[in-house]
Amino acid sequence: MLGIGTTTIKLGSGKVSGDPYTDLARSFFLRVQANGYTMATEEKNYYNDNFFVVAEGNGLSSHIDRLHIYSSYNAVIARTSLFGNYFAVPIGSPVFTAKSGYTMGAAKAINTNFNASIGGLKGTLNSNSFGTRQDGTVSNDFYLMGGGDGVSLNALTVNASNGMMDGYFNSNNHSTSAPIYTLGDNKYSGKRTSATSITYRSNSATSTTIAASTSIPNVVQYDGAFNNNGTIVDAHASTLRYGYHGDAALDITVLQTLLDSFILAM
Repeated sequence: MLGIGTTTIKLGSGKVSGDPYTDLARSFFLRVQANGYTMATEEKNYYNDNFFVVAEGNGLSSHIDRLHIYSSYNAVIARTSLFGNYFAVPIGSPVFTAKSGYTMGAAKAINTNFNASIGGLKGTLNSNSFGTRQDGTVSNDFYLMGGGDGVSLNALTVNASNGMMDGYFNSNNHSTSAPIYTLGDNKYSGKRTSATSITYRSNSATSTTIAASTSIPNVVQYDGAFNNNGTIVDAHASTLRYGYHGDAALDITVLQTLLDSFILAM
């Protein structure tokens, strides 16, 4: 638990009389069920009390388009986005471990089925963000997440030769971080606000670049690798914990702190 009593947050949290769950939580439970698994009461309570109530209370939920928490009770819950109807599909048979995540590696990826170009989303051409937690070490050049359609891309990538992290945000131009060398920090993210793109490592800004956006890539985004129009590029050997997309107003520090606490206490 995150120290928030359910008796003090029922009003104004999306709950209805006689129902212990928020609207967003109930929608998530129904999507999980539609995808093939009926969550146990204790699982529902954990997701409701330790994520949805907190995310709705601090405004995070109004800025997230998709969020897959791969460190979960089982693979169906892990593959079901907590926001939006995006059921992720593992590629290359990565191994799922309950409460840990997917073990990624060469020719492996998670197709999130999230395409930021479809319209009607919180993230837009000049206001988007995305991030991931992946536990592992740098052994070669790789992509943490992303996708491109040949015109522009959204991606976070690491160059093992110099330890730099690059971020691409609806553009072919990128911001480059200070050296990282290992993935001990394990949380990577970035956002675009107008013509400025910023990369983050463990919630600390590492680089800011003034570069105009090009277009929103018309391609589904992968976690743990890069989707080059359907081809996996530079997959990363790691334990994949979560991945998300949203708008530039999303408070990355608050979200990642919440996610880390959520995973740790499961």
